[in-house]
Amino acid sequence: MQMGIRSTIRRLDTGSDFITEEGNLILDCDCGEIQDADTLAASIRNIVGVVEHGLFLHMAERALVSDGADVRTLFK
Repeated sequence: MQMGIRSTIRRLDTGSDFITEEGNLILDCDCGEIQDADTLAASIRNIVGVVEHGLFLHMAERALVSDGADVRTLFK
């Protein structure tokens, strides 16, 4: 893809495509570390056919991040 994002169609355990209630596909994207989330969100939003993205920007004051062993709290 032009933005350098690797994407795959989300699939059900049966192997068929996951289709939303509105009849849309969901793409799971591997963006790596996002340097400028606002710009990325705007770029994704400008792609024809994109309904929404999963970048929840400016919605929380803290995030709990785990690597499977430890949990870190990140603050705004």
